[in-house]
Amino acid sequence: MNGIRHQEEESKHRNTVTLLKNLEKSIIELKEDRALEIARKLVRTSISGQKLINVITAALEQVGKKYEEGLYFLPELIFAGNMVNKVLETIKPLLNVESKLERTGKIVIGTVRGDIHDLGKNTVVLMLRSSGFSVIDLGVDVSPEEFINAARKHKPDILAMSALLSTTREEMR
Repeated sequence: MNGIRHQEEESKHRNTVTLLKNLEKSIIELKEDRALEIARKLVRTSISGQKLINVITAALEQVGKKYEEGLYFLPELIFAGNMVNKVLETIKPLLNVESKLERTGKIVIGTVRGDIHDLGKNTVVLMLRSSGFSVIDLGVDVSPEEFINAARKHKPDILAMSALLSTTREEMR
């Protein structure tokens, strides 16, 4: 009986590894439907949310390299970001399980005034939460006053500001 159980566990592990590789490949190749299908399958496994985040991060790094090499352009970057947000939303149950971890610290985060891009911020928020941080997300287009008020109210260990547009740099001063 132990031999059969061991074979079943090995088979499950191989299947999970294959799913992870296919998820990474699907993200890199911008195959959204396939990536979401694989993400749904992975939620039904016992994989940790952090392992999934690591695979997603590696895939995004490869998408970034393709952009740097001129193989992908801005539309592909935006598509990849939106796809990853959908994948992250799909794997949220795994991240919520890990939210019962002992808290590592408290972070207040938001996208600065004048910028409504939240792709990077949303990814960071999910990664931080899955790593045990308590995160207060202020959203987008957040004024300096809102950051100050949130910092006073929540007394975070870290105050994080996100911006995509270089024109919003002054909002971070």
